[in-house]
Amino acid sequence: MKREIFTTTQFLAICILIAISALLGLIGGSIDVFSVLLAISFWMLYSNAKNGKELSGFGLGIGTVKAMWIVGWVFAGIFAVVGLMLMFIPSSVVASAVDFSVDITGPESEELLDAILNFFGQHGMIWLGLAFLLVAVLVAVINFLFNRRFCVFTESLRDCMNKPGWFPEEAEPLRKWMLVLGILSCLGIFGYALNDQSSFQNVCRGVAMILGSVWIRNLDDYRLEDIVIENAPSNDNSWYS
Repeated sequence: MKREIFTTTQFLAICILIAISALLGLIGGSIDVFSVLLAISFWMLYSNAKNGKELSGFGLGIGTVKAMWIVGWVFAGIFAVVGLMLMFIPSSVVASAVDFSVDITGPESEELLDAILNFFGQHGMIWLGLAFLLVAVLVAVINFLFNRRFCVFTESLRDCMNKPGWFPEEAEPLRKWMLVLGILSCLGIFGYALNDQSSFQNVCRGVAMILGSVWIRNLDDYRLEDIVIENAPSNDNSWYS
């Protein structure tokens, strides 16, 4: 049955890793709201599927993914504005903007931002502004190519549970992005690797995304065997090829 996709060992491992990531954030004092909400959503899906109940965790998961999409654009805009301020606005105003950035990103980033300012202060604020603009572009690209697909996929997967068809939208491109971003997260590219806790949190997220990529790749193995899909594509043209 289709609900079996939420009772696999892979999905259980994803639930555990996301929960550990959320717990580490709570212990460290920097609450990762998205990890907390996704962990709750995933565990609801796993528990309900395991006990044969209605899959009620979809609403929370889809809402969280949409919030990630919106917040992603907010962060891209903040980095872009700060970058432009660094390039064209006096240093006194820049200092206030940096303080605001610390408030947004958390106290863990203060040491990193100070180090960046000290380095770029010798070479001109323009280069630092360009660096912030580059980060804004990267955040926007990831938001558009990953979070947008995540939104479409989760809604499509929910709809597939109540329809005879079994072809979730954006599955293959999302799977590839999950694999790439998961590897980068394991390498510590995302987040401030200032201590063992944050590094382990990155690794948990990264491994969860890699397992998510594999889980999406295996979705087709759990379609309903007693449903005949008319005009189904051949294996060579399947959505997961």
